[in-house]
Amino acid sequence: MPQTETTDATDHRSNLIRERAELTTKLASLEDELKSVEEGDPDMSFGEEGGEGSAVSVDRDRLVALRAAVAGQLADTEVSLARLEAGVYGVCEYCHLPIPAERLAAVPNARLCVNCKAGGINSRR
Repeated sequence: MPQTETTDATDHRSNLIRERAELTTKLASLEDELKSVEEGDPDMSFGEEGGEGSAVSVDRDRLVALRAAVAGQLADTEVSLARLEAGVYGVCEYCHLPIPAERLAAVPNARLCVNCKAGGINSRR
């Protein structure tokens, strides 16, 4: 393997490992914050009868959405690390064309090229 390919793989691995660590920390922080909000008022109900407009309920919903987003990014990062080990990192999972280096630098866990990612706002390919 040429030196630049080895260096690129090392750089990508470092970026992904750093991304995984940051996301893991962020996810743990969100879990703690969510637990704190949910344990804050034992009489607070989050069911349909709970005050869906209350500040606590809105805060909880926000944290749940953030947690899901971060968990998704973490899953993408884990898949990207596995793809790196398999030698297919940087190849779009949909069209199988190379993902530009600029995109990988900006979004290390990118699994799709920009064209395929833009294929639809509601389609998570």
